[in-house]
Amino acid sequence: MNAEHLGDALDHWKGAIIRQLHTNDWLQEFAVEPMISDQQPWDPQNIRVYRRLLGLHDNEPVFHTNAVFRHQTREAYFAELTHRGDLFLDPDTGIATGAADDAHITLEDIHSLFRGDYVIDRCLVVFQPAARGFFSLRIKEITERVIAAENNLDRDLYCCSYKCGRVAMLFFSVNRGRLLKLPGIFDGFIGSGGSSKIRIWPP
Repeated sequence: MNAEHLGDALDHWKGAIIRQLHTNDWLQEFAVEPMISDQQPWDPQNIRVYRRLLGLHDNEPVFHTNAVFRHQTREAYFAELTHRGDLFLDPDTGIATGAADDAHITLEDIHSLFRGDYVIDRCLVVFQPAARGFFSLRIKEITERVIAAENNLDRDLYCCSYKCGRVAMLFFSVNRGRLLKLPGIFDGFIGSGGSSKIRIWPP
């Protein structure tokens, strides 16, 4: 996340989804990792605005507010995330399946957050903006790569994708039952067309 884009339409879209998940009591011990990509950490005002845009509750933390995210130190950066509940990750340009930079989260970053017995009910929520090419195929490629059997996890990983135009929210969990509740939540949010924008991976 970069302060240059703070308050744009996509932040309101993210916040609308998070508020709806709160309304349905779907989120568990929710927290946010903004992956700040500015040259300097955000000031307190930016953090307050970001929290308000996402509709966070007072007890829901935002991590690494005094740091910036850099590709070269990503392993140590994610190792500092000891939070055990649900986590929203907000990279500038989403998930990289190849070469990555400061704007991406990688497959290994995601896998690292699913190691340990405590993650059995965790859900990672990842913002995925538009990518080059046909966006639906890009979402399919990303999800299939993340949940692939060769990810060196000792458990199966599942994904639910909510694609809305040229942006998507991706939900990853080892608890498939939690993900199966999402189509009904989105139907309740935007009507009967909500579940048509949802895919569960693997089918």
